[in-house]
Amino acid sequence: MVNYLTKFMENLSDLCEPIRNLTHKENAWNWTDDHDNAFARIKDAITKTPVLRYFDPKLSTTLQCDASETGLGATLMQNNQPIAYASRALTKTEQNYAQIEKELLAVVYAMEKFHQYTYGRNVFVESDHKPLEIIYKKPLFQAPKRLQRMLLRLQRYTIEINYKPGRYMYIADTLSRAYLNNGNNKSEKQDEICHVRSDIEMELENINMGDYLAISAKRQKDIADATMKDPLLLKLIDKVAKGWTEINIQHDIAPYYHIRDELSIQGGIIFKGDRCVIPKCMRTEILEQIHTHIGIEGCLKRARECVYWPRMNSEIRDCISKCETCQSYGMKQQKETLVSHVIPDRPWVKVGTDLFSLNDHDYLITVDYFSSYFEIDRLGDTTSKTVINKLKQHFARYGIPQFVCSDNGPQYSSEAFREFSKQWDFKHITSSPRHPQSNGKVENSVKTAKRLMKKAKKSQSDPLIAILNYRNTPQQSTNYSPAQQLMNRRTRTLLPTKSSLLKPELAESVRENIEKSKLRQSHYYNRGASDLKQLKRGDIVRIAPESKKQWEKGIVTNTHSAKSYDLRKENGQMIRRNRRAVRKTNEQYKPFNEPENVEVDIDVPKTDNQNETLSNSRDEAESVPSDPMVTRYGRKIERPAKYKDFVMN
Repeated sequence: MVNYLTKFMENLSDLCEPIRNLTHKENAWNWTDDHDNAFARIKDAITKTPVLRYFDPKLSTTLQCDASETGLGATLMQNNQPIAYASRALTKTEQNYAQIEKELLAVVYAMEKFHQYTYGRNVFVESDHKPLEIIYKKPLFQAPKRLQRMLLRLQRYTIEINYKPGRYMYIADTLSRAYLNNGNNKSEKQDEICHVRSDIEMELENINMGDYLAISAKRQKDIADATMKDPLLLKLIDKVAKGWTEINIQHDIAPYYHIRDELSIQGGIIFKGDRCVIPKCMRTEILEQIHTHIGIEGCLKRARECVYWPRMNSEIRDCISKCETCQSYGMKQQKETLVSHVIPDRPWVKVGTDLFSLNDHDYLITVDYFSSYFEIDRLGDTTSKTVINKLKQHFARYGIPQFVCSDNGPQYSSEAFREFSKQWDFKHITSSPRHPQSNGKVENSVKTAKRLMKKAKKSQSDPLIAILNYRNTPQQSTNYSPAQQLMNRRTRTLLPTKSSLLKPELAESVRENIEKSKLRQSHYYNRGASDLKQLKRGDIVRIAPESKKQWEKGIVTNTHSAKSYDLRKENGQMIRRNRRAVRKTNEQYKPFNEPENVEVDIDVPKTDNQNETLSNSRDEAESVPSDPMVTRYGRKIERPAKYKDFVMN
């Protein structure tokens, strides 16, 4: 400190000569009255002009503050030259404060001590405690209660807190360690009279975070006792009390380093702001209290208001994801981003087909993915043979497509349809069961066809005329009608039309216009959508119910695409579902087991002939090898014990 003030003092070397001689190696240590006098002259010199300068309201003001374990120190400076010093000892209660509380108390003490210099002016506060710089910029409610009170006391001042390493804060650091005990001299007593401790200062010492916890005193004692028995939290208490340094952070308490400015200790309990830090031995119990089957977000919100420990959020999510009750009654998953079908480069390359019913009649619809041109056939029955015959007629008229898309109905999953796809050389693509959106082109065409047919029936007009007019109506996305896109010409309707309009004309830029339309649709659809994480084989999942039933447990057995999976339920049933209908879980998968058979004793009178027959049957049964039966899923089925005396075919 004295060396720092050298540039403001004259003849300092002469004043320090007796003390400097003590540092020479050849001199023995012997403190005499000469040294006392030299030390007194040095103290007198650094507290007089020109070391202390007059305050200039036109210059910027800097306030250096520091806190040691037992005292506070501060100096008011302009142009790096001190104007006034201040220091005081900490009370017994204040010595138990966390280090961040001591450092902020030093700022409060200095601002109020030099109130006549700091009030109404911009003051740059320098502190060697970096968390102060961070917490002062945070919302007030995020700070612990005691820090909130201190920050409120600073609201009347205009300050900017900046971090400065302690090795450069010579004066404030020295004053915080070499403070004057209150009441040691007359001037200090007079100073105390002018700065009587206010009710707010007394209230700061009496703040107890436990008073803000809505739990019983016994519960607080249990948490405090568990904290004192937790080795990790004991290390944390030591860091909170003595301060953090980046070079001595141990790996086990590193997760608390980024929240060090929010930690405080009251009554043996560690607090993060208003939240209680839970010891490791009590976390399982707290998790059970948090988890009340209200969902992940609800549980997280409850926990974030009251308690804290590292990785708390992930542990809560993991706990709920393993809860069979929560997983059985889970909510529907959010929609995923739109995945459009690849636009064909020419008509009738890719077609979709589906069955629908209207007015007690069954119909088959076949639609071209390029032009949206569709054909409707009324069916006498819904067998595969009938559907195949209708498709053959369309393929003979327009050509055989390369791809045929459909759902997994019995008409399309039959052996006859598989044989049809081989003979006519096209690839059959099926959509995920119970997910009609994946075959959206066909579903949209069904909706259009039904609307046309219903309106025709209502107006008692010919539905085929309505379909003809639809085929010749230009689409908004391409400005061409379905007939023009498929056949490069308009077809004649009842509307008077020039002959030149019925001549073949190449439909240009159709594919580009369709792409623009799909991009526009995707933009609006994807605003409220997000992709779910892809699943892999062996993942345990819950499967969406068909109605208002519980989500069923299953396992992924195969992947069709990024959004379609083969699944096996616990009862052994094999199904296929879209990704949106499947939710990953951390539960244990229990494969299907045959139920145990219970023998029922019934008293039936037996004759000698019956006993002889049973005896012969038992001998035959013992001679038959007892190889277990194997199901198509590879499970072995042992013969029930009650049938051991019988021959099973």
